[in-house]
Amino acid sequence: MLVPMQLTQDFSIQVDDIAGTPLFKQISEQIKLAIASSRILPGEHLPTVRQLARSLGINPGTVSRAYLELEQEKIVVSRRSAGTIVAATAGNPLVSKLRQRRLSGLVSNHILETLSLGYSPEELEAEFSLHLSRWREERKGREDTPGIKGQSAGHRADTIVLVGSHDLALNLLVNKLKRGHPEITVDLNHAGSLGGLIALQEGRADLAGIHLLDEETGEYNYPYLRHLLPGRELAVVHLAYRIQGLMFAKGNPKGIVGFEDLGRSDITFVNRQ
Repeated sequence: MLVPMQLTQDFSIQVDDIAGTPLFKQISEQIKLAIASSRILPGEHLPTVRQLARSLGINPGTVSRAYLELEQEKIVVSRRSAGTIVAATAGNPLVSKLRQRRLSGLVSNHILETLSLGYSPEELEAEFSLHLSRWREERKGREDTPGIKGQSAGHRADTIVLVGSHDLALNLLVNKLKRGHPEITVDLNHAGSLGGLIALQEGRADLAGIHLLDEETGEYNYPYLRHLLPGRELAVVHLAYRIQGLMFAKGNPKGIVGFEDLGRSDITFVNRQ
C-alpha cells in the first residue's frame, strides 16, 4: 500500500501496488473520475510528474505513462512551460470538433467490437440504453440529494452518513439503531450505488450502500471497489441477498407464468422493490 497524494481539498490519489490494475491505470482512472465529478476543474494544473511520483513513492515513468494516456485521450494538455493542465470544456470551439471526433471514434470502436462478438444491433442498443439510463439516474440522484453535491460538508461525530442505493433492510436497521441509541443520528441519502462510492471517495459518507454487478467477472461490488477506490482500507458487509422475480396476489388469480404475460391488456405492472 502506498501513501496518498492530495491533489485538491477533497480529492487525493491513492494507488495500491498489490492490486491487479497497473499503477498508471489507477492514476489515470482516478483523475478521470475527479474531472467527471468536478473535483478537478478545466484549467487546473495537475502535479508535476516528479511531485506525484515522489509523493506516491513510485517511478516517474509510471506517472508519465498515466499523463500520456490522459493527453492522448484529450483529457489533459501538457506544455513544457505550463505543466499538465485539465483540458478546456466541450463548449470551447477550439476543442469541440476534436472532442466530437474522439467521441465518434470511441463509440464506433465499441460498436465494432460488440458486433464482432456476435451480438445483434438490437441487443447492443437495448444494453446501451439501459446503462445510459442507469448512469443518468445515479448522477441525478447525487445532484438532487441534500448534502451530496458541492464541497465536503464535514458532519458531526455523532452522525453516521450513509449514501448509496436503497434497500428496505436499511430502514429496519436505522430504526433499530435509533431505538437502542437515540443519541446517534443517521443521515440516510438515496443517491444510487455509484453516487455512494463517489461520496465515500470524497469523504462525504461513512458508509455506501451498493449492489453493482461486474458483467465481465460475474462478481458483485468488489471489482468496482478495486477500480474506484484503489488503496483504500475498506470493510465490506454483506447486508442482504436479493431474489428478484414477480409478486402477485395470493393464488395467482390472473394466471401469470412469465414476463411475457406483462404485455397482456388485463395486467398492470409496477416495477419497484
